Amino acid sequence: MRSLATTGESTPSELAGVLRLARSTVSNLLSQMERAGLVERRLVIGDGRRTAVGLSTLASARLQAFDEAAADVLVTALLDLPREDVATIAAALPALERLQERIATF
Repeated sequence: MRSLATTGESTPSELAGVLRLARSTVSNLLSQMERAGLVERRLVIGDGRRTAVGLSTLASARLQAFDEAAADVLVTALLDLPREDVATIAAALPALERLQERIATF
């Protein structure tokens, strides 16, 4: 779901490439997500054989609720830390962002 929220509508093959999973694995996951009402499939305009997948309204709402809850937990935890720890974490953020970018290349 997060990948679709980030990239928008994608084909199953594109998702498999982004997620580095087998196309059949992604297809099975998408079928389960479709049955659960989390994704919607549409024919690709101009190519009636290919489908594109996008998040449903339900999935978008669930991601938003998760993000808000996660942010609340993070803020609460940061407020409980000593100022020195918060400053150390803030100073480390640029390095952590570079680490995330590097991991994404694997």
